[in-house]
Amino acid sequence: MFRHHRLEAEIRDEIEFHRTQSTGSFGNATLAADRMRDASTIVWLETLLQDIRCGFRQLLKSPVLLAVALLSLALGIGSNTAIFTLIQTVMMKRLPVRDAASLVLFYDGMSEGVGSGDLVGDAVSYPFYQDLRANLDSFQDLCAFREGEDNAVMHVAGEPGTIMRHASVHLVTGNYFDVLGVRATAGRLLRPSDDTPASTPAAVMAYR
Repeated sequence: MFRHHRLEAEIRDEIEFHRTQSTGSFGNATLAADRMRDASTIVWLETLLQDIRCGFRQLLKSPVLLAVALLSLALGIGSNTAIFTLIQTVMMKRLPVRDAASLVLFYDGMSEGVGSGDLVGDAVSYPFYQDLRANLDSFQDLCAFREGEDNAVMHVAGEPGTIMRHASVHLVTGNYFDVLGVRATAGRLLRPSDDTPASTPAAVMAYR
């Protein structure tokens, strides 16, 4: 494949040798050369390389066509990369928690307004969650969260001139972080005692 000219020269020399040795009985020289060439090379690969070279020559003769081809190729690679990144992030990447493979997410799929992102949605009451947790057979523990776009006003104390910002918050049960096996970088996480009506309201903040 990489010594095409040398191969052609060898084929010509060999045909000339046979012609010299057996004049008149050698047969069709072109047919013999084709057979020798096929036996010495990978025909489909050589044809593919010839087609690629021919295609490049045609593209170079037409700059507009070359630009369109390169743009199409770039868009195709870019879109595939974006889709793969999305699938990797949403479906294949594991949660950054302890033993993520053992976590099971379930929800009341028959309840209106409850999406696949809810563990126990608004249609499921808190007493029902408590009853489920008190009667676990196949699971070690059960926590609940309400996933939504509830907003809370956040202000960092002690920094004059800080502008208040809205942050997306989720309502979770006190054992939520224990079930996930997440630890706090500073301060403390929620505890089951935070679920009692008499407890002081508490919140956990993420870096982002």
